[in-house]
This record gives sequence, structure tokens and C-alpha cells, in this order.
Amino acid sequence: MTVVDAGFCLEEDEELLYDQVRLRRNAVTRLAVQQADLVVAVARADPVGLHAFIRGYQELRDLDVPASRVRVVVNQLRPGMFGGDRPAEQVRAALSRYVGIEASAVVPYDRQGFDAALLAGQALREACPGSPAQLALARLAAALFPAHAVQGRRARRRSRVAEQAAATTGSEP
Repeated sequence: MTVVDAGFCLEEDEELLYDQVRLRRNAVTRLAVQQADLVVAVARADPVGLHAFIRGYQELRDLDVPASRVRVVVNQLRPGMFGGDRPAEQVRAALSRYVGIEASAVVPYDRQGFDAALLAGQALREACPGSPAQLALARLAAALFPAHAVQGRRARRRSRVAEQAAATTGSEP
């Protein structure tokens, strides 16, 4: 599995177009996205972030990436951002209305969890298992890569069993 963080920039700067494709701005990013088996497009859950995402999503569609290969993730959702009781539903409605897509996942704003992970120098799952963002990201990973999620659970279970057996026998796992 190869993961490419392509950032935000898919546009082609018309002033920098040359006769040779290799010199075009964002050519590698555009090619990687076009050839990807799966594209995870991330939108920040605030009015400015959603506006930028809607423009960026159109650029993605202009690359002829089929919608079936795109999963949308809304990140940093926090209460009160949109003035209603259900911000996730408001974001989902906006995406549906303006670009006709549905979010695969909504990750809540979890400053406390991310700060703890950063401070500890650990992944969120290690530093704050069960935090709201960690649970949302785990569900997303399981939905995107179901075979890996099952293998990961089995490997962790085998590891715990080996550790328990070693503890009872006094040997190393």
C-alpha cells in the first residue's frame, strides 16, 4: 500500500505551462491522484474550509477521477461552528447540496487528544485510545481497508495471548 499526501493544490498554473509536461506545476500530484486506486479528500469542518474543499473537489473532478474512487472525510468538526445543534448533519447537507457527495467520515475536533499525543510523541491511538477523534479515525480506517482491520485485530489478539502465555510460564513472548 502506498500513501501519497498530495496536499491541497491540484490546479494548473497557466502562466507556467511549458511544452514539456515534466515542467508543469503540480504535474506529479495530478498524476498520482489520477492513477490512485482510492482518493481520500479531506475537508476542514468550518465555513472557510468547506468553501475551499468545494472548489478543490471540482478540481479533483476535472482530473476525471471517478466519484467511486473518492472518499470524503470531514475533519475538525466542533459544536457551535454552524450555529445549530447538529453540526455533522449541517456539514453533510452542505456537501450534498453543493457538490452532491456524502462524507464517508466526520472526525470531531479533539484538541485535547491530539495535544496529548503530540506531547507524548505517540500516535493518537497510543496516547488517547478511545478519544472521539481516535474512534472516528479507526472506523474510517476499518471502512477503507476492511482486510487490514481484521488482520490488525487478529495480530493484536495473538500478541496479547502470547504475552499472557509468557507471563504465566515466565518466558519471553
